Amino acid sequence: MFKKNVLKFFSILGLTFCSLLALVSGGDKTVKHDVTFYDNTTVLKTVKVADGEKATRPTDLETKTGYTFVNWFATASKNHVFDFDTAIKEDVKVYGGFSKYQVDDREWYVVGSGQAPLLSASSWGNNIGPSFAMTKTSADKNEFSITLDVIAGDEFQFAGPSWIHKRGFGYVEEVTKDGKAYFEGQGGGYGDVVSKGRNIKALVSGNYTFTLTTFPADDTFETSNPSYTEDQKDIYNLGTYDSIRWVRNKDAEPLPTSVINWYVKGKNITSWASIHTSYTRFTKVGEIYTLDVYLEEADEIMFNSFSTDIETGVEGSQIGYVNGGSGTRSAAFDALFDLSGSNFVPKKAGTYHIEIDASGATPAITATFEEAKPEVMGHDFYVNGTFLDTPWGAVTNEAINADYKLSQEGESNIYSYRGLSLKEGDEIIVQTMTKGATVGVGNWGMKLDYKYLITPNTNCEQAGTGNTNIKMLTTGIFDITIDLYSRTVKIAQQGNDIYVKGSFDACGNGTNWSHGFAENLQLAPVTGQAGIYMLELEVENEKGGDLSFALEVFDLGSQANGVFVGKANLGTEGISAQCNTSASNPKLPATGTYWITYNTITKTMNVYTSNPYVA
Repeated sequence: MFKKNVLKFFSILGLTFCSLLALVSGGDKTVKHDVTFYDNTTVLKTVKVADGEKATRPTDLETKTGYTFVNWFATASKNHVFDFDTAIKEDVKVYGGFSKYQVDDREWYVVGSGQAPLLSASSWGNNIGPSFAMTKTSADKNEFSITLDVIAGDEFQFAGPSWIHKRGFGYVEEVTKDGKAYFEGQGGGYGDVVSKGRNIKALVSGNYTFTLTTFPADDTFETSNPSYTEDQKDIYNLGTYDSIRWVRNKDAEPLPTSVINWYVKGKNITSWASIHTSYTRFTKVGEIYTLDVYLEEADEIMFNSFSTDIETGVEGSQIGYVNGGSGTRSAAFDALFDLSGSNFVPKKAGTYHIEIDASGATPAITATFEEAKPEVMGHDFYVNGTFLDTPWGAVTNEAINADYKLSQEGESNIYSYRGLSLKEGDEIIVQTMTKGATVGVGNWGMKLDYKYLITPNTNCEQAGTGNTNIKMLTTGIFDITIDLYSRTVKIAQQGNDIYVKGSFDACGNGTNWSHGFAENLQLAPVTGQAGIYMLELEVENEKGGDLSFALEVFDLGSQANGVFVGKANLGTEGISAQCNTSASNPKLPATGTYWITYNTITKTMNVYTSNPYVA
């Protein structure tokens, strides 16, 4: 009995001792972690957070005299915002971002591509103008906003002209709301912080307002990039504190099945060809079309419209136009342009902001002007393609092969690569690069492909549906030239196609000043005579009257941009002097057979009554 009672007594005593021990220790055995908040290396506060719990945002620490609070960051480099919804599992350091205000005077635009009207018109920044510009919304903050429709699958960034500065997916503050993902990163970036340079890809269609906030006083630069230079350092600006916020306002407007696009065409800017690229295409917002385009003084231009099937991308025939004889013009437009016949002639060289209002029965046009030249004029250009030993190896992320760089012709806007050997089936493009770049990373510009090719052209075609590379149809030696004014590409096989045309009947076919590329009206190279072409031409004058004629000279294989060769090019050989009897075009003396020659070296034309190259 005694032993049993003693055991019971000590058992009770033991419980009492444990209870007392618990009271003394507080009874809290929860594991806690230190969360320390810093301003650079200065500790602002340390709090203890229970394992698995969340830290409370210390709003009382978000003030600093002379500075603007930016955000809390998870790393000392401040590349990653700290997530206060994260469960704390260990000691954590959180860094406050504070910035002194510095005016951001850079221009910011939305640049991208996709189905939404504005992004489609942007064509990755090939179009830069007021319609794409972000608006600064505050006098004392660097906040830039733009509202636009975005369709799921569209991709975009915010950048300056020629991508001299840019902000991509890595700057988007949040990509999900209410458990739904609205955006994701797409494509590669540049340099050490890859995600910052990735495209923003839309996952949910809608009308959005995007706000870019910048803190230029705290920008950092990726100086380790092999292509980094002080002159173009903003390309490698990582903008540590910068952010992109967004609000989805409503559903996007339904996409139509077809769209009407307006384009500029002209004497020099497109060589009167219909070059339908983002450079020549107006931006459509409702029924208002706008275009910012550099025009040379004394060029001749007009505007025309085409309907394009959105699903297939197939463009129909011309449906409308505006020139001197159609549409209505504002006084501001007439102050900037003269008329040459029915074409508009710019009075000064510079950038014109042209607006067409197509909401009425008759298109109305107006314009403003500034003396500015496009940034693209200062880039480098390389021909690239499958013709290389390593296909597409002229411009890569590792190196650029200077052997395939186009050369500027004097002080002109023409750049060329002459004497390129190509085979049937080869695919090529001209790649635009940041001037002076030695590697492709961070320096890619626009791609001059089939859309920029002057057509028709029998040498090449589009590589295929969805593939806009230029595919060669013939084997030979070619000259590749680009015109930075018109942003056009010309591929010419070395040699010429030359035709005669006039007011007479030739071999029974009336030319009516249109040779129609007929073989019986084409001059042929003369064997053993460098640069000499000749045609034996039988002329009939059934209707009587004029026997005027001229030549039209084309690049070999091309049926566009022919050069008119007339009276000013007459030589002195044969009966050429007898042909110089008209105030305008040269004339043949009478019905008969003539040998007409053209020297592509001296650019002279001569007429003979017998073959001058037969002894």
